[in-house]
Amino acid sequence: MADIYDIASKFEGILKNAGNLTYRNLLDIIANFADLNFGLVFVPDIVDKLSDYNISVIHSALLFLAGNGHIELRPESGLNRLSQEERDKCLVGPSGKLVSYIAIRYIAQ
Repeated sequence: MADIYDIASKFEGILKNAGNLTYRNLLDIIANFADLNFGLVFVPDIVDKLSDYNISVIHSALLFLAGNGHIELRPESGLNRLSQEERDKCLVGPSGKLVSYIAIRYIAQ
């Protein structure tokens, strides 16, 4: 895994117009929303918590974290349990599937 400071620096570059959202802030927010039994976080909850930011910035940040092994993107089950509002807040993952949950894989200390 890449050096945490190098990753954080690249992350800050991606979010240069995102005010005070930092790598550590986002990891903390994700950890606070994690279901204690399964470690899963509902993507629309993260989008709601970060409603001051453009949704594309949030999605880019989540994709960045996934690309660096800190979170795993979990595709929607396809059971049509999401409202349209929730679907609109989910992101499309690299596989082209709608991602409604993320799993925490690594939180840097």
